[in-house]
Amino acid sequence: MKKVLFLTFLIFGFLEADINLTNEVNMTLMKMIAVENKKNNLEEQKQIEEARKIEEQKQIEEARKIEKARILEAKRLDEAKRIAIRIATLDENKELITTELTKDNMWASQYAPYETYQSFKIKLEELSTEIEQYKGKKSLDEHKNAKLKKLEEEYEIVSGKISQLNEYKSDPFEELIAPIKLEDEPVISNPLDIITAMSYQKHLKILKSENDSKYAALKEAVKKIREKKIILQELALISNNKKYPEELKATKRKLKDFELALEVFETSINTFSQKVSQIDANVAKAIEVELKRSIVTGVIILFLLLLFLFVKYLVRKYMSDNDLFYGINKVLNFAFIFFVFIILLLTYLENV
Repeated sequence: MKKVLFLTFLIFGFLEADINLTNEVNMTLMKMIAVENKKNNLEEQKQIEEARKIEEQKQIEEARKIEKARILEAKRLDEAKRIAIRIATLDENKELITTELTKDNMWASQYAPYETYQSFKIKLEELSTEIEQYKGKKSLDEHKNAKLKKLEEEYEIVSGKISQLNEYKSDPFEELIAPIKLEDEPVISNPLDIITAMSYQKHLKILKSENDSKYAALKEAVKKIREKKIILQELALISNNKKYPEELKATKRKLKDFELALEVFETSINTFSQKVSQIDANVAKAIEVELKRSIVTGVIILFLLLLFLFVKYLVRKYMSDNDLFYGINKVLNFAFIFFVFIILLLTYLENV
């Protein structure tokens, strides 16, 4: 019995020890699981936090991109607005220059028909090239045939316009640049010629003034066209309108023609000014010589007149009762006229 009880107690001891061990193991496992779970939870929270931060960073980046795009769009709109205002201002200035040239400048007015002729000529060449391209194709559909017919009709219209402007195909500035033909210098042989010479001098001044005005107008035209070229260069850069490059090309051709005319006219006007100055100096010198000669002749005649009057006074005073008085008086009158005639004759022969 004692052995049974002992064995029972022993078994119960082992069972209790096993239970205790199991509980301790379970407790240890629970603690390990708890630690592992805690670690896993911390890792999961860390991952969640990192994911949240990444998402926030993405949202921030997206917001930045949106803001940057908004700022860029605002800048683009502002730039487009600024460019539009600039184009309008430049276009207005360009048109103002064109109006000023057309209205007030003789050189631009003289050039206008020639410029029209040249533009029609260029258009005709373009139409001719385009027509040849169509005709060079083996077959044309209905649409292309209609296009070719339209081009040929336009070619005929432009040809008619060119034929009407045929007289303007040559140098437009030929008349304006042509040297002024001056009349021969007046010959001053008597005092009356001085009046003619002074009129001639006045005529020279008028011609020189007109020539100077023409030169000033040409210089102003060249200046305006250069300004227009600069404006068109900027317009061609900042605008997508194809008309500006074409207008710039035409303006460059125009400027080239005007600059060539200015170069030629500068030489012409310098030569003319020197010639006018020389002629004016010659005429002025001739007038001066004739004035001096006329003064000397006048003084001599005045002296003879005074002498004649003095002699007549003496004759009348002392010989009025003498029968020879009338004869002497006639002789004195004849002598005075004779001497005056001789003086004038000598003056004339000297001039000749």
